[in-house]
Amino acid sequence: MTRVIIAILVMGFVHAFGQNPTRGSRIFISRDSGINWEKLDSGFPDDGINAWVFKDETLFVGTDMNGVWTSSDQGKHWYASGKGLPHEARIISMVAYADLVWAGTFRHGLYFTADNGAHWSHSSLPVANASIRSLFAVKGTFLVGTDIGMYKSTDVGKTWGEHIQIQGAEPHCLDRSQINEIRSIDNDLYAATSHGAMTSKDLGKTWQYIFHNKAIQSIAGDKREITLLDFSGTVYRSTRYEICWLMVDKFLPFPAYFKLTPASPKLLKHGWEGMLIHTPTYRSGLPQDIPFGKILPAPFGLLVASYGDGC
Repeated sequence: MTRVIIAILVMGFVHAFGQNPTRGSRIFISRDSGINWEKLDSGFPDDGINAWVFKDETLFVGTDMNGVWTSSDQGKHWYASGKGLPHEARIISMVAYADLVWAGTFRHGLYFTADNGAHWSHSSLPVANASIRSLFAVKGTFLVGTDIGMYKSTDVGKTWGEHIQIQGAEPHCLDRSQINEIRSIDNDLYAATSHGAMTSKDLGKTWQYIFHNKAIQSIAGDKREITLLDFSGTVYRSTRYEICWLMVDKFLPFPAYFKLTPASPKLLKHGWEGMLIHTPTYRSGLPQDIPFGKILPAPFGLLVASYGDGC
């Protein structure tokens, strides 16, 4: 299978030199592990991009102000897919789960579509107007991370329970942290929150903090190690079973992160070794002054994208 990588421009980002990044094309595609790039955004709106997901050969992309756009031909043509979404909806998270596509919005709650984006319906999440920062589904459990905690459903969103109980806390003590990311690493769940990082070994029934006092935006890892990225760009690394955090830039000789271009934000390396050339000087055709970031798998290869304003 030919590996394909799509890169999407960050909107509203100012790079380290204090200049506005180059405007113009929003999406680039690579077919050779990120060495050569070409534009791929004909018909796409002039808008930032925050979230995306594949389902049934259709790419769903969540934007800053234009709701959801879809492409069924690997980005050659794009179509608006917003019927049922709020006007100028800002989409900040997406996931495909239980034959549905779910879209988390900024301050308008959670929506889903059962017909590949032709129509969207509002979910019955208890906090109807919350910002939905993260969506994750595993083994019949659907977790939704909001600005005020995490919610869980085991019946495809028909009913919900406010869910985070911290190990060692008083019974029914719920964590009200902003949940920025949820992921599974070697059968354990991890969550990046506004107060640090947590882990769960029982599909989210109970959680335990493994890192405190810094807001974490991203988590990655493997069987041996965990890496965290905070909002200032600092990367921390620890072994999984003897938690002892070290700041990568200061104490470890081999960085745990890379950048797609010099202007891009840091990305955690775990999971991408051998799938993408990390050195940005190899990226022919990808503008070096534009901040690209965030990599996701796609059915035909890898999807490499970046955030819009997000909020």
